Amino acid sequence: DIDEAVKHYTLAAEEGEPYAQKKLAMLYDFGVEVDVNKERAAYWYNKAAGQGYSLAQARLGYLYTFGDGLVKDCTAARYWYNEAEKQGNTLVLYYWGQYYESGSCEAVDVDKAISYYLKSADDGDSESYLRLAYLYRSKQDYGEALKWYQKSAESGDVVGYFYTGYMYFNGLGVDIDHDEASKWYIKAAEQGDIPSQNNLGLIYEVRGEYDMALYWYTKAAENGSAMSKTNLGILYERGHGVKQDYAKALEYYKEAADKDPKAFGMIGDMYLSGRGVDKGRSTAVMWLQKGAELGDRFSQESLGYYHYELENYTEAFQWYMKAASGGSKWARHELAHMYYEGIGVAKNTAEALRLFTSLAEEGYP
Repeated sequence: DIDEAVKHYTLAAEEGEPYAQKKLAMLYDFGVEVDVNKERAAYWYNKAAGQGYSLAQARLGYLYTFGDGLVKDCTAARYWYNEAEKQGNTLVLYYWGQYYESGSCEAVDVDKAISYYLKSADDGDSESYLRLAYLYRSKQDYGEALKWYQKSAESGDVVGYFYTGYMYFNGLGVDIDHDEASKWYIKAAEQGDIPSQNNLGLIYEVRGEYDMALYWYTKAAENGSAMSKTNLGILYERGHGVKQDYAKALEYYKEAADKDPKAFGMIGDMYLSGRGVDKGRSTAVMWLQKGAELGDRFSQESLGYYHYELENYTEAFQWYMKAASGGSKWARHELAHMYYEGIGVAKNTAEALRLFTSLAEEGYP
């Protein structure tokens, strides 16, 4: 009975028992069968820390670092971290990493954060695996990032499964390998990880295995993925693995639109071409504009093309610029053409050559 346990720990804690003080603090800190109460947690951690309990010292330092349950005090945070570290507490190594990564008390120092996370990881802390992977990825050291994501995955962490798959899927730190990506995505997807379910759908769709794409997109959509609803709409619009059904496609796009900007672009494209709906340019532009303003690359490309066809070249150029900034090689190609011909922008053959060269180096046809 949790009420009896809290009563028991409280009596012992008030009598000065450090284990009970620490235990009571953790119950309130993490909301274990009781409401979270950071103030009470900090109070009891302070009591236990004062009696030399290293875990309480480490946790108290963390609360001081972020002002969680008490007034932020970076001097006190460092003091308690040092006290815990003197006693060989290993949790504090992770907290030191958080201290330097967060910038809550001092300027962010990624290298110091990494040095502490490495010590914590050597002690087997799985959270440190993920922090190391994240920081190495932010430094674009994808080989090291992949190493730590795999370490996390091997420890059974769903986040590790997903990101290991993600690295193989996108060729970060390794050659693109969709078979290897699938292996890790499946491990995460079977535990309900929605992004993994969606990305499995993408892999199967690219392979032309539309029945499996439909299966995983449906799983993710049922779990609330707007992106997967958009992808289901695409399957229905194109008749891939299902009977072509424009009405069903439009239904999925509209369900997804509030959370997935790409859905706006797909709806706009249907109205622009009149697929399953009455053709209407003004309606199409309205939907495309919504998607484009939210950063959807397809919407930006489509708006650029729409304005180019109407000879609104300046407007076309602006949308192609936005799409290219978001990674669209097709838009970059259109920009190169416009620079070369001086359409919608001052003629600039040097910039055109630079863009054409970059595309050629990236294998763009």
